[in-house]
Formats: sequence, structure tokens, C-alpha cells
Amino acid sequence: VNVALVIDRSGSMEGEPLEYVKRACSFVVDMLSPDDVLSIVTFEETVEVVMPARRVTDPNLIKQHIGRITPGNTTNLFDGLYAGGSQVASVAQPGYVSRVLLLTDGEPTAGLRDFQSIVQQVGDLKARGVTVTALG
Repeated sequence: VNVALVIDRSGSMEGEPLEYVKRACSFVVDMLSPDDVLSIVTFEETVEVVMPARRVTDPNLIKQHIGRITPGNTTNLFDGLYAGGSQVASVAQPGYVSRVLLLTDGEPTAGLRDFQSIVQQVGDLKARGVTVTALG
């Protein structure tokens, strides 16, 4: 697989919600093999590529990065989603499933907030071979 974990770290995720997401992401890391490609993107008001797309060679280090994620401010969902899609698309390979896993609890409060525009952009990712699964 070629997967991006796109993690909402907005203020509403503070406490238990973010801790559950971090545990879930660590579980995903444990399920991946060294042949798989993983990237990690977080978003709140700003977007951060915590780990650019790379093979899963050191799961413990990846889980340490996940463990250091802290809550921020507003929810710039679209920019986070697009950054994750760009990470996946940048290393797309034949025979790999390319997917963004979006982990969020809310609606966008910053950046692009129009639902139809976001859906259209997700369609553009799909045209590039990247599918999106939203969980939350």
C-alpha cells in the first residue's frame, strides 16, 4: 500500500479524541510492511508534513513521531487532505493501492470550507489514482 495518514489536530481534537487517533495510527503502522509506503500529515490552522512518503523501515520511530502530535487551533481540513493526497501521488507505483486516510472529528473552519469544492478536489485526487477514506 501507499497510504497517507492525514490527522486532524485542531482544538476540538484535544484530549481523548486525539489520543484515540494516535493509537489508531500506531496500530496502522504495526500492520504495514517494509514494502509499504507511508506519509503522515497533520492539520489545524496550518498543515505539517510530519513524515514525507517513505517506506516503513522503522515502525518505532514512526510511532514516536505520531506520539508527539499535539492539538492546535482551527480545522483547515482541505489543505490537510490535499497535502496528504499530494504525498501519495508523488510516489504512486503500479500495483500499489494509493489511499489517504483522513482522521477528523469535524467540519472545516479554516481554508477552503465549501463542501462542493472539497468534493470536486477529492474527485481530482481520484483521477490521479488516489482514493480517500474519511474516518471520524
